[in-house]
Amino acid sequence: MSHNNKYMALANALLSFRDKTVLEVGGCTPGWLIKQYDPLRWTSVDLNSSGVEQSNKENNQPNIQYIYNNICTYETAGASYDLAYSINSFEHISDVEVAINHIYKLLKNDGYLFTVFGPIWSSHVGHHLSIHTKYGEFNFANNILPPWLHLKGPDHVYKYISDRYDNETAQKTVDYIFYSNDLNRLQLKDYKNIIKNSPFNVLATLYHYAGPMTYQYSRVKEILWVLKKGPVTPQESISCKIKLFYHLFKILTRKAMRRRPRTCHNIF
Repeated sequence: MSHNNKYMALANALLSFRDKTVLEVGGCTPGWLIKQYDPLRWTSVDLNSSGVEQSNKENNQPNIQYIYNNICTYETAGASYDLAYSINSFEHISDVEVAINHIYKLLKNDGYLFTVFGPIWSSHVGHHLSIHTKYGEFNFANNILPPWLHLKGPDHVYKYISDRYDNETAQKTVDYIFYSNDLNRLQLKDYKNIIKNSPFNVLATLYHYAGPMTYQYSRVKEILWVLKKGPVTPQESISCKIKLFYHLFKILTRKAMRRRPRTCHNIF
């Protein structure tokens, strides 16, 4: 199951997209996938101009639109949306606090925000490295840097890369990690404070832990939030958490089954 489909299924299980007006923040989920969940209207707001253009070309659903805009300044007629949905975007948004408050304003009363995002800056791969070099692709998934090295600062990263590759590649790596506009470089404590001070009420929070065992650094790699514009009853909170863990259990079970050796015993 792709990331798109996995998170769509999870959000739908918790909040349901059917007959809802949905605001997607920082993404361009394909129209064919959105259609499966039968929303009333779906608006994707993203700063990737080529992605927005391509998505509009491929889309043939009149109730789905892709807009090139910044979520911090995007305007529409009043509180228009039942649900905001965002995957792997909040770690890139320069002012998350402004974005959260603006999303709150765009939601109807009793509207929801569902988001999963990461790797966050304080995680072992929070540098989010994603550059092309003469040595091939450098990204956070191929272990170019030791865990948490970026938290020691640009000089440590520069020396590590220059010792193993060259000065030009080292500078390119440092420029992306520490000076590009692609990351907000917020740590776990920053996200906790943003939610604590936001107008939203929390339905559920879940942390994905990853990386080597350590007491020196945070192992939280990704964050899941389910937030509500309006009061949350104890029953609603419990129901959301039960659905969340049940659905995650199904995802983990499917992963485990795929990893099992294909023997006669588990085929039949």
